[in-house]
Amino acid sequence: MNGYIRRIIRKRNRLHKKAKRSNLPEDWAKFRYQRNHVTGEVRRVKTEFYQQIDHEINENNFTEKKWWKLVKTNILNSKQNKSFIPPLVDEQGKILYDAIDKANALNNYFTAQSNLENSNEDPPFIPANDFELETPRFKESEIRDIITSLTVGKASGPDCINHKILKSCCTSLANPLTNLFNFLLENSVFPDQWKEAHVTPILKKGTPSSINNYRPISLLSCIGKIFERCLYKYIYNFFLDHKILTPLQSGFIKNDSTVYQLLDIYDQICIALDEGKEVRSVYFDISKAFDRVWHRGLLSKLHAVGIRGNIHRILESYLSNRQQSVVIDGVSSNSSTIHAGVPQGSVLGPLLFVAYINDLVNDVTSNIRLFADDTSLYLIIEDPASSQRILNLDLCTISKWASTWKVAFNPNKTTSITFSRKQNPSFFQLTFNNTALSEVSSHKHLGVYLQKNCNWTDHVNYIISKISKTVDHFRIFKYRLSRHSLETIYKSFILPLFDYADVL
Repeated sequence: MNGYIRRIIRKRNRLHKKAKRSNLPEDWAKFRYQRNHVTGEVRRVKTEFYQQIDHEINENNFTEKKWWKLVKTNILNSKQNKSFIPPLVDEQGKILYDAIDKANALNNYFTAQSNLENSNEDPPFIPANDFELETPRFKESEIRDIITSLTVGKASGPDCINHKILKSCCTSLANPLTNLFNFLLENSVFPDQWKEAHVTPILKKGTPSSINNYRPISLLSCIGKIFERCLYKYIYNFFLDHKILTPLQSGFIKNDSTVYQLLDIYDQICIALDEGKEVRSVYFDISKAFDRVWHRGLLSKLHAVGIRGNIHRILESYLSNRQQSVVIDGVSSNSSTIHAGVPQGSVLGPLLFVAYINDLVNDVTSNIRLFADDTSLYLIIEDPASSQRILNLDLCTISKWASTWKVAFNPNKTTSITFSRKQNPSFFQLTFNNTALSEVSSHKHLGVYLQKNCNWTDHVNYIISKISKTVDHFRIFKYRLSRHSLETIYKSFILPLFDYADVL
């Protein structure tokens, strides 16, 4: 539609230039006729185009993915293609233009993150629990429910079998998949074909030309992920029944969220400030948290909490011999073996990561909160000297834990903030991994800017900057779309920015 409009406008401009070059009255009259005709056609086509957009926005037969794409492309005028990778600069400073060169460079970088030092050494001894997860037996009804709940439109893995095919053949596939999954569980095997991943590099932030600014998202076999869902259900319920996961963890936990954790933290800070006290907080940064999970350490922790027998062996098979290749513009890199980490894009990956980092809270005296790999530490200051000693001891404890379990904290990106309403707030130096922590006046934690004086200026300015960009795109559509469509777009793109964590 936009291409048709552009062609009409180009034709009008050519006629206009031709008329200017000619002094003949009849040519000018012909030009005016053609100009008016083209202008009318442009208006008509634009009106039809926006009427079609307005109709499609309010249709109910659109999938969520298609609806968001429609609005972002035609209303927000978003041309950004997340799959587009610009020329990259490798570690030697060479500029890479070809898709195959970029794919191989990114794959080498992602694979290098999984190379841990002394990864074959035995993990520390952990006392085992008395209870144990029994080997389940999957039912056909479970498999059928999982298949029918799949979302159509998700990308397929290397086997090219997508959710639409699985849902269309649900009746025929439920029984053979049930028998297959039970056979695999009895023999403690996770097939190698389901461990192959096509990796899509996603820009986190920073310069798009830097390889270090990308993170890998794995496209895995859809059938393999159905098997993961079956295992996830029993493992997660086992964790809940025996209260294995710490209540201080909010990430990937049902009925918990970032807002609940922020409420808990901010409430305690406000209570302390109302009592005339101060609060010292530390916000940690873990480098490549999901990509550097030590497999032997993870399996040791799972065995200690009761994941044993066939389930333990199949998880060992699930983590071992994982292959990945980066795909850019339809071109695939060489395949590489991953020696550590849990795949980002898998079903079991988040749960295994939460189980791996679960014991970080042990032996920490200060208040500590986890949201996946976002770790925060805070302590109400009763006495500055005592508080400094306690916090530095806790930082040393966390540093030792990280060294033991091969988790890489980045002390240069770990920050500290003192919440206080005093004119002369107390200050004492904190040290983490032999690095003095930088003191900041505000910090963005779980999407909210927390300021040292508990004001909301920084966060309000942050919201305004995000909303103003979106509103500018909508402004030209106020007379072109119906009110219902405008309200739908507002509730989808702008209102959530106001509503997120507004209870704070």
